[in-house]
Amino acid sequence: MTASAEISDAPKIMKFNTDYSHLSNLIIKMTQEQQSLLLKKAHQIINEDNNGTSLHTTLNKNWIFILGFLIGWGFTSLLLIILAIS
Repeated sequence: MTASAEISDAPKIMKFNTDYSHLSNLIIKMTQEQQSLLLKKAHQIINEDNNGTSLHTTLNKNWIFILGFLIGWGFTSLLLIILAIS
């Protein structure tokens, strides 16, 4: 067994803050119905965050610049063609 395999087999250490501990204790004290509602709300929040980040990546500043450049180039070309005809 190599040293790199031993390192990769080591469990990942996750650190939790006091908010996580407090939230965990609150969830344990909830009824099953309340936990179900909380789970649905958590899924909604995560889906909203994912939709926001995917929109952000599609409207990346580089793509906005490229799109603006192409639209400007097309408008200028159209304008030159119209002026050349008249």
